[in-house]
Parts: sequence; C-alpha cells; structure tokens
Amino acid sequence: MIDRNEVAEKLNIKLPDSSEASAKISAWSAAYEGRPNYLSDTIPDTLQLAYSAAHEIARLVTLEFKSHLADKSPMYDLWERIIYDAPLYTEYAAALGGVMLKPCYNGREINVEYVRADSFIPTAYDDSGNIVGCVFLQCLQRGKMRYTRLEYHRYEDSVYRVSNRAYRSESSLHIGSAVPLSDLPEWSQIEPDVEMHNIEKPLYSYFRMPGAALDGSPPGESVFSRAMGKFRDADEQYSRLLWEAKATEPAVFADVTMLRSDDKKKRSSLSRLSNRLFKLLDMGDSETLKEYAPQIRDASQINILNTILRRAEYLCGLAYGTFSDVSSVDKTATEIKASKQRSYATVSAIQSELEKSLKVLTEVIAELCGLYGIDCGKIEPSFEFDDSLIVDAESEQKILLQEVSAGLIKPEFYLMRRYGVTEEEALKMLPDAFGGQSESEEPIIETSEVKNMAEKLTGERLNGAQVSSLIDVISKCAAGAITEKSAVNIIITAFGVTEEEALRLLGLGDT
Repeated sequence: MIDRNEVAEKLNIKLPDSSEASAKISAWSAAYEGRPNYLSDTIPDTLQLAYSAAHEIARLVTLEFKSHLADKSPMYDLWERIIYDAPLYTEYAAALGGVMLKPCYNGREINVEYVRADSFIPTAYDDSGNIVGCVFLQCLQRGKMRYTRLEYHRYEDSVYRVSNRAYRSESSLHIGSAVPLSDLPEWSQIEPDVEMHNIEKPLYSYFRMPGAALDGSPPGESVFSRAMGKFRDADEQYSRLLWEAKATEPAVFADVTMLRSDDKKKRSSLSRLSNRLFKLLDMGDSETLKEYAPQIRDASQINILNTILRRAEYLCGLAYGTFSDVSSVDKTATEIKASKQRSYATVSAIQSELEKSLKVLTEVIAELCGLYGIDCGKIEPSFEFDDSLIVDAESEQKILLQEVSAGLIKPEFYLMRRYGVTEEEALKMLPDAFGGQSESEEPIIETSEVKNMAEKLTGERLNGAQVSSLIDVISKCAAGAITEKSAVNIIITAFGVTEEEALRLLGLGDT
C-alpha cells in the first residue's frame, strides 16, 4: 500500500485521518488476501477466516438481491451490471470497512468503478461524516516501472474540482517522480484539471459498513476488525493440530543392521514409502525394532479450535456454524434462533447501507449524465432483499397451508406467496371447489344482503373489508372448501356474534 503521507506531500494537502486508520486498512487487506502479518515458522499457514467472513457476509447480504429499473430506461443495462456485481463490491466493503462506487465516462458510455478502501484516501468530511474530498489511486505496471495516477476530488469555493496527476517509480511502496499523463495511452485523454459548477454531491457514492469504528473515524470498520486476534488464535491452534497429527504418525525405529545393504551404493536404503514408516537408528546392543504409535489428542485440540472459532463468529456478527462445527456443542432451539437473529441483524444493517449507497449512486449517475449531455431518464430502481436467513421458507409454507385448511387465510393469498402471482392470477389458478371463478361467473352471495344481516346482528356498521371477509368465509363454506364448524368459529371470533347468529349468516350461502 502506498504511503498516504507521500500522497499528501505530492498534492500539498493535509489529511484528516491518522496514520493508524491507514495501518488498520493495510492489516485488514493483508488478512483478507491470505497473508496476515503474524505468519511465521510456528504459524506457517492460515485458515483464511478473514476472507471467509467477508465472503459469507457478502453472500448473505446479496442472496436473491434484486433491483431493477424500468425496461425502457436508458440506464437499464448499466444498472443490471451494477446489481450483478453487488457480491463483489459488498465483499470489498465487508473486508475493508467500505468501498467507493465511482461512475466515470469513457467517451462512449458510463461505467462504474468499485474502489477498495486501500485504493482511496479521504481528504475531507462534512458535519455528518460523509466523505466530501477524496484521492483515488490507480496503479499500472509497465515492465519494471510502476505508474500511479492520483485523482483528487474536492470542493473549493463551492466549485467542484478534479485534478489528475501521474507518477512513475521502480518501487511499489513509493509514488516516485511526476510524469505527464500522456506517457500512458490509458491516461492520455484525461484532463489534468477540471472545474464543475452546481455540483451538489461528490461524484461518487460511499458504501460504508454500519456500526461504530474502533477509533471513531468515519470511513467504517471491517466486519472482522474485532475478530483479528481470534483469527490469529485459530491459525495458531490449527497449526498445533497439524503438528499433533504429524508428530503422532506411527513409526518403527529399526537398527541399521535390520536392513539389506544396497551393494551398488554400499549403504542401507529404504523406499520412499518405507522411509515414512521406518526410522533408521544405530541401537547397538538394544532392541533391533521398536514401535512408535502415540495416541493423538485430536478431540481436545479440535474442541479448543471450535471454541475459538465460535468466538470469532460472534465478533463478526455471524451465526454459530459459519466457521465452527456447530454439532460439537449442544444448543437449544432458543440459542440457535438467537444465533441466526444475530447474523440476520448484521446482514439487515448492511443491506440498509447498500440500498442507501445505491440510491446515492443513482443521483451521481444522473449528475454525470447531465454534465456530458447523456439522456438517462428517471433512475428510480426498486429494491428487494431475501429474508430466508431468518425465515425458514419450507416451514413457513407448511404454516400457510395449515392456516388455509383452518380457514384463517384465503387460498389465493397462499398462491400469491407461493408462486409470486397477482391476486387475479391466483384466483384463476383456484379450482371451483375453492371458490375459483371464471371471468363469466357471478358471485353466488348477495353483498347487500350479507351486509344488512351482519349489521343487524352485530349492531355495528361494517366497512368494505369486513363485508368482503365475511362473504369469503360464507362462499368457502358453501363450496365445501372449509367446514361449517371452522366457518362458525371464524365468524364468532371476527364479529362477536353467537353461534346461532353465525349459522344464520352462513345460511345466506345456501343455493
């Protein structure tokens, strides 16, 4: 990661965030990429828990996520690409605390770049903590030379300014010396300085992870920021488990005199497979063969690892079993539900931030289209998130069927939920026995007659919804879709009449 202080020096600016904020992002980035800073001889490898946490959060957040524009919108294709990429930039945001959604115009069309937190530096915030000044870093490698472009966005005297500067260096840690933008074909068409008036919002949208930052800084915290210590403990414990497995491999210690000598090489030799089982020693006058087969302590080692993993899951806001083996610990139904609710709360909060950032992105795209004279129409997307994380769809379907059977809900409502159809379509799907009607059929119940009798019996004036519900119950009872007893119970509960009065109302459905 390029030194932020060097960037500030090149642009002659003062950065509002401390160096600690940049160091945290570097540590998160290293852990996410599978190279945490604690790898050593004793911890030679990693379980990749940082990546797993960010990836799983992104998967849950964008599971069945849908967002669409009207089919005739000029930005329809662009928006479809943005939503298709949602798992990618959500994972970046989860790993590093946030991601920039930055639209740009390439002379032909508008595209959106997803800039990770280690590739931009905030330079100014407003009173609400929103980033209103920012430097974006883009690096290109050409042979041994590394080129870096700094794109600096800020407001100066109510004018929105964007400056672009290019630098060249042989080191990936330093920017190096300034060079013209024209040195690279990719940057040759970029203006060094641009001024824009009447720009109300910065030309980017920041998707920030919800929750308070550890140091109070606005950019946001990684979903695994508080679990970094547990990730190290887990990697260390996993290394112990692997060492335990290797150290307890069965072996046979054999005296060198037990092996046949290789006449050509004038020494005793073992095949590659035998060498793993037999260990040659000069035992002298002691035993010529000795078996080595200690008992592995895998159960205790795995239990320790699972304990660490469950704590890491808690700190990441994930349900138990995401990393750990949830079957190894007895859990009550209440504990399992609470664990899922914690994960749901995490995901729901991130989904709210995602929707908010995408709405801001639509405003930025419209602003950019206005600057370049591009017709974008109205960019008003719909948003729909899946709730299967906390809702068991199969169990919910069974409950709905039971409620239909008990006459508590209409069959068409079940079909609407089950197949995603409209009420009109659901009614056409129903067989006649359930009150399904063709377009030519007339209702078998006289609405005014039901309304008059019901109001007379209850002594109250009924609204349209109450009358419609009552007619529905009477119709289903008359058609045999529900039993008379169920219909009577529903009417008594809903309208506070006696059983005899409920039966009189049901009599209106006789043909």
